[in-house]
Amino acid sequence: MSPTLPSRAPLAPTLVLLALAAPAYGATIPVTTCADSGPGSLRNAAAVAQDGDVIDLRGLACSRILLTSGPVIFDQFTVTLQGPGHARLAIDGGNRSAVLRHHITGTGGSGRLIRIRDLTVRWGRLETTGPEVYGACIYSGGSVELERVHVHHCTASGARYIAGAGVAARRNLRLIRSEVYANRAVHLSPSAVSYGGGAYGGWRLLLDHSRVCGNQAQEGGGGATAELTSRYSTVSHNTGGGMTMTSGRVETSTFSHNTGYGLLVSGGVVMNSTFSSNRGPGLIVQGGAFWQNTVAYNVIPRVDGVCRGGIDVQNAYIQLRGNLSAYNTCDGIPLDLRAWYMQTYSPTSRNLVMYSRLEAGSESLPPDTLTADPRLLPLADNGGPTLTHALRPDSPALDRGSSAEVGPYDQRGPGFQRRVRGYADIGAYELQSR
Repeated sequence: MSPTLPSRAPLAPTLVLLALAAPAYGATIPVTTCADSGPGSLRNAAAVAQDGDVIDLRGLACSRILLTSGPVIFDQFTVTLQGPGHARLAIDGGNRSAVLRHHITGTGGSGRLIRIRDLTVRWGRLETTGPEVYGACIYSGGSVELERVHVHHCTASGARYIAGAGVAARRNLRLIRSEVYANRAVHLSPSAVSYGGGAYGGWRLLLDHSRVCGNQAQEGGGGATAELTSRYSTVSHNTGGGMTMTSGRVETSTFSHNTGYGLLVSGGVVMNSTFSSNRGPGLIVQGGAFWQNTVAYNVIPRVDGVCRGGIDVQNAYIQLRGNLSAYNTCDGIPLDLRAWYMQTYSPTSRNLVMYSRLEAGSESLPPDTLTADPRLLPLADNGGPTLTHALRPDSPALDRGSSAEVGPYDQRGPGFQRRVRGYADIGAYELQSR
């Protein structure tokens, strides 16, 4: 059956001028049936939509669109899917096929984009022995923006290179108040490699008030990207590590209970964040600047006879300021910072590191580094969007942190002042009442 075309009125001259001045949407195409195909279906809407159109799923009475004839393909330069809410409607691959594919047959610049709002996308499966596998549930050859979207139970299987089993964008990926969980990359050969079991952004990955949890890959089980920006987000319970980044800015976020490591950093800034209870280093550091973070209760197994620390620095020139690292162990031995060829560019640091080991060519930590027990409380909801470690009222970390580059709030955000007195507390948490 040929696709059914929606009616489309010509744009008035005034509207054309407005379209040049600001981003504009095209026609709105309603989806009127939960059938896999045919008039009024999502598949039909994707086939007839033009660049800039909005595909509107808010009028559906059902709770699921089950795909039975393969993924839904989008070839528009930009397109938007608007749902009724992630708890009200799911697009479901039935664990048989990929779900949403934004291939883009035309040419164009970095503006190529699929936006998805207020939906769940789930149970996608994509398997190939070809050179690359991207995004079993959502994929774009350009960029993806998810707002209030859940992506879960997606499986990408490949023999060579697998990226973003849940959602993958060749360019930029933005997660806004979204959740990506229970996705996995499966290796079909011993030589296969995988990055970002949950999410992958080839250029950039943005997390804003989002959660990436319970995903699996060889590296960056939660997510992988070149430039990572994270605000008020949680990366937890992923296998293969939490996230990887080569540049960007991570702040006001928590990386916890991941297997492998919390965050692997080659460059950029990490500040006002918590790295806790990972099975592996909380932070693997290969470069960058680290301000006012808490790294605690990470349990690191000895690998090939080598013990790594809660903060593990590997041949890096870095800045450490106002960080708290405590209660981390390797093979049962306290080890909060281990450095191999570390150089720092901070004459003073105001860090608290209980137990450190400096190896081969590493500079000593600055002389103002504290080693006392910081008296941390367990990881808990202490207010704000993420879990944190509170300081006890008798903690030696109180008022001993940095007076610069700390921002107005602690990790928890507005309502939690960063400097109650002259100096900040060491770490990501500021005790509000003294």
